[in-house]
Amino acid sequence: MTDFDPARLAAVLSPLRRTLLASTRASANLPDIPDAQIEIVRALPRGVVRSPGELAERLGLGRSTVSNLLTVMTDRGLVTRRPNAHDLRRVEVAATARALALFERFDATSAALMAAAAADLGPAERARLADALPALERLRDILDARRHDGVGDPAAQRRGDPAAQRRGDPAAQRRGDPAAQRRGDPAAQRRGDPAAQRRGDPAAQRRGDPAAQRRGDPAARRRGDPAPHLSRSRKEAE
Repeated sequence: MTDFDPARLAAVLSPLRRTLLASTRASANLPDIPDAQIEIVRALPRGVVRSPGELAERLGLGRSTVSNLLTVMTDRGLVTRRPNAHDLRRVEVAATARALALFERFDATSAALMAAAAADLGPAERARLADALPALERLRDILDARRHDGVGDPAAQRRGDPAAQRRGDPAAQRRGDPAAQRRGDPAAQRRGDPAAQRRGDPAAQRRGDPAAQRRGDPAARRRGDPAPHLSRSRKEAE
């Protein structure tokens, strides 16, 4: 039995998809629709409406990204946006009849192209492809679920995990880690580090450093530095 090679599978699937997409567009004379817009129409099958927020969550996109996509797609006649009949604050998005017709043509043409290409394979190869389809569908569902859970996505990890936030976000590090606060925040340095206090705070310098007291505080000079007393004594003798 041949060992499973995930790198080889990934290297095959992406070019296969691009080739099929380009061939289908050319064969059916379909417009060039960007992948992100295709994903939105796929998330809006006939009879289904979703809010922009639901689309963003389903597709793993930012709300502002989805909003911009919907604006372009509305202008191109691919989706409609309308207020919810029961809640005017809620917007409902649906694919237009034109978009659904385009994708029905795409699906029919791509299936025909795939059938024609598979006809050039031998019976045993076609049987192996048929046997692999359930596993490929299951693999697709697993990857989709992991994407929605943020598995393998550093940005999603930081959004949902305070510890990961501190590991990947300097500002969060300083908020959650006293040592990091002192390393990255001058004010925190002075609060938590006596040496830093004297370096960055003139008042603290005079409180904690005898030399600084004499340099910066006339009264401290008189209290802690014999030199001013000697100087005053010499002047009195003159």
